Amino acid sequence: MPILPDEDFKDKLTFWVNGKRHVVLNPDPGVTLNEWLRSQRGLTGTKVMCREGGCGCCVVMVTHPDPTNGGACSYTLNSCLCPLCSVDGWSITTVEGLGGQKAGFHPIQRRLADFNGSQCGYCSPGMVLNMYGLLNKKPQPSQQEVENHFDGHICRCTGYRPILDAMKSFAADADPEKGGCIDIEDLDKHPCPNAGGTCNGASANGVNGTSAGPLRCRQNGISWYRPSSLGELYGLLEQHSQDRYKLVCGNTAAGVYKNDGPHTCLIDIKAVSDLYNCQPGPPLVVGSAVSLSTMVDFLQAGSDQSPFYNVLANHLRKVANVSVRNVSRLGCENA
Repeated sequence: MPILPDEDFKDKLTFWVNGKRHVVLNPDPGVTLNEWLRSQRGLTGTKVMCREGGCGCCVVMVTHPDPTNGGACSYTLNSCLCPLCSVDGWSITTVEGLGGQKAGFHPIQRRLADFNGSQCGYCSPGMVLNMYGLLNKKPQPSQQEVENHFDGHICRCTGYRPILDAMKSFAADADPEKGGCIDIEDLDKHPCPNAGGTCNGASANGVNGTSAGPLRCRQNGISWYRPSSLGELYGLLEQHSQDRYKLVCGNTAAGVYKNDGPHTCLIDIKAVSDLYNCQPGPPLVVGSAVSLSTMVDFLQAGSDQSPFYNVLANHLRKVANVSVRNVSRLGCENA
């Protein structure tokens, strides 16, 4: 299997945070997105607590090119589990990007305050971003869908009722006198700290302008690779067959297997488009890099193929929580 020479790999990340472009040269593979946001950019609205993807206070929304069709896909994830090296070409939205006291609050932030759901405020940023992610995906959810979407968030003040009342007020079946659905135009408009205008999702951030080519970063004795094809992946596996390597995709297992490693080589497989192949069957075929959330949607869409598809989809909904399922992969359970 041919092995790419080192000069064919780039060693810098280019990504956007709240509409502002950032370039990071040769980042440390051990640093998470949460650590970088808080320590390097001072965006402390994104909190940190469990480092397991279980409490939701670190949730942010990301948008990046879809490896299957070249479009864009958006979803929420736990920044405490997301390696910084994996965000090349991404657009990231934190609570500061939605709104604030000086620039004006986002409708979700205002609604949470109006319903007295902010409590101490520690969990609020993650919950606001989680709701923003849901409305971005489905502008008119039902109240039950809203409640289901908050399965990965913990309120440390035990004040769940006002929080859920605030979020459910955006539902299509909510009492119109207590809120109402938000217009998609209002959802996507939020202050842009870079230009002082408005940032409008992925198009403003230029997320589609970055190529997901081969990437290599090395620091502290750890190498991070991102192959862009199966051939490059096989070449890296052959090259590092004697090393302690790990395939990285969602990296959600890092919150469970805390003593796993140490590894000298991390290989990010998210840019290998062949690993996203899906066929409704029969037989059912789901690529190993397909997220659990995507698989649930895929099974529901193909439920006419087999009565077992809905059963499997319902089972997958019981795995972890929404933000974990958005990045966790069925075929890479240890990645």
